[in-house]
Amino acid sequence: MEIDVSAVITSFLGVIGASSVISGLILRRIDKLERGLERRERDRVEENLARGEVIHCAGKLAEANTVALRVVTSEEVCEDELAALRRAADKLEHFTREKSAVYLHADHIRVG
Repeated sequence: MEIDVSAVITSFLGVIGASSVISGLILRRIDKLERGLERRERDRVEENLARGEVIHCAGKLAEANTVALRVVTSEEVCEDELAALRRAADKLEHFTREKSAVYLHADHIRVG
């Protein structure tokens, strides 16, 4: 039985080349998926920021209306609701600052 060395080498190089091509295709596909995930994550962040701004503006409007209502009626009107709004706004601000510090700097930073 005679072994053709050139055929063995050609076959071996063909296997290596085919696996390189397959690896390259897989890596490109993974990279494309990661870019898509990053894009969706940025879109979600932008959406959440926009929602937060709308909620913040609605809260400020409600606060202004409550203050104006208290001027024409009495100081006790909507006192609990105004205090709840301020607590919720403070809680959201604290959460936002904490997460911003974590995402912008490092996972080991803890605010508050």
